[in-house]
Amino acid sequence: MKKLLIIMLSVFVSTAAFAAGSPYLAAAANGSKPSSAMSNTPGKAPFFILFDDKGAYIESIPNPYAGEEGAGPMAIGMLKDKGVKIFAAESFPGERFKGFLSSKGMTSAVFKGSAEAAAKSIIKKK
Repeated sequence: MKKLLIIMLSVFVSTAAFAAGSPYLAAAANGSKPSSAMSNTPGKAPFFILFDDKGAYIESIPNPYAGEEGAGPMAIGMLKDKGVKIFAAESFPGERFKGFLSSKGMTSAVFKGSAEAAAKSIIKKK
């Protein structure tokens, strides 16, 4: 009985881990929920909300670099390591930031509204 319970739990955890796709889009947001407003400070946003390539919510990540100098490149590196292809924010600080995204094989997208609406709109256009 104990073995059966362990096997069932293992299957459940494995299935849950693959239920959502891999991170495709990261939305810089002011809160941790998909309904949170987009941030206009992408590198220093309090949260990054991750969505898969169909716009389904995966997870919210607190930005560990939010209060640091040079937060943008560090945040981009972290998101790149997670597999993110598109970084969305309400605005971007300039061409240097966008150039760094491009050098990491990522693109930028500007959207005003909620993170969830951004993901759906941006992915629909791709």
